[in-house]
Amino acid sequence: MHRALLIHDIVATILQHVTSPTDLINFARTCSAMSDPPLNILWREQSCLTPLIMCMPEDIWETREDNCIRFTREPLPMEWERVRINASRIRRFIRRTRLTRLPKLDNHIVQQLFALFAPTELFPNLDALHFDAVFNRLQYTSDFRLLGRFLSPRLEKLFFNLPSAAPAHEVEGLVGTLAAEAPDLRQLSITVNHGTAVCHFTLPRSLERISKLNRLDVGAVDVRLAMYSIANIQHWRALQSLTLILQEGFGPKENPASLDMPVKLNALGRLDLCADRLQLCTSFLMQIITPRLACLEVNYYTTASPEEVTTFMVSLEMCCQTFANLEQISVSRSFCFRLDFHPLPSHIFRPLLKFTRLTDVNILVMGNYYLDDAFIKDAAVAWPRIRVLRFVAEYQTDAPAVTLEPQYCHSPRGAPHCVPCI
Repeated sequence: MHRALLIHDIVATILQHVTSPTDLINFARTCSAMSDPPLNILWREQSCLTPLIMCMPEDIWETREDNCIRFTREPLPMEWERVRINASRIRRFIRRTRLTRLPKLDNHIVQQLFALFAPTELFPNLDALHFDAVFNRLQYTSDFRLLGRFLSPRLEKLFFNLPSAAPAHEVEGLVGTLAAEAPDLRQLSITVNHGTAVCHFTLPRSLERISKLNRLDVGAVDVRLAMYSIANIQHWRALQSLTLILQEGFGPKENPASLDMPVKLNALGRLDLCADRLQLCTSFLMQIITPRLACLEVNYYTTASPEEVTTFMVSLEMCCQTFANLEQISVSRSFCFRLDFHPLPSHIFRPLLKFTRLTDVNILVMGNYYLDDAFIKDAAVAWPRIRVLRFVAEYQTDAPAVTLEPQYCHSPRGAPHCVPCI
């Protein structure tokens, strides 16, 4: 064997081109001196704790009829050490979107594991954590307080769910520790466990000390952004992507008097909003200024009236102000069974023509569009870079069909695009 293969960096570079887990396993079994690089790759990303226990000798554990692993005898210190070594190789805990066939761990095993090893000692190289992947059993997922034991300076991505009845002061206390315990955090995602439940808390200003935090997702949580949190977000100089699910109580009926001036989010390049009513998104947009916003995606559920759609389009002007940056906009209403369809004439959408760098425009199921030829021709002039232009109606009516002809919809980077407006 060539001596170069004893240098782990060289072996790791070679193994970057190996995509088969079986080949990596075979390589690790070839020679113990070269086993570390392939084992690091095999263990790098996990979706649960189960493989750590299954790597112990088979006489220690068994899978019961309820698809739950339990110990048949107490592991020896040497056997726990094997778990610790493999755990140190894990870089990311992620949550699989598809169902996994791996059995779950008995509560006693999980408790015993973290009684022997502190989480930061067990996973010293962890840089991405989806808390559900570690504690996939309900009682642990609900106890978000355990999350604090996993925080470390190495952590860059953090995703966790909150119990719907979590006390606001406990949530704020936990989030407030992130600046000190995970100062290099780049992405933070907070959601609520059950359905449409709302957890009320505010984002502390201390998070501004996380200088690299560039993406924030807050789902199904009323963070009272209009009252306090949104004013704190403006201090996050690196924040480039913001995703919010706005809950009732944030809308026009509760606009706070404390924000006399809109909050300016200078670095924000992408904004995703989701709400039951379009008015909640409109209210939010009227309270912020995003001079560098390049991508805006809005989803809502309740049918909006023509007046509400008009107000929303006007709010885009107030939010962006500089019209030369917005490149992609998508506004869509999710499917519902209500049959109240509103006609939406061309003049409602004319504020969009001010955004001259648009390349993708998707207006989906907002109503029944009555787009005249003048609007289509003006759009061709206003949007010379347009690549995707879709107005998808929610119900087929007697409104005249409008089809973009190639001479009106083209792209300097490729072939002409012809997209029908239904």
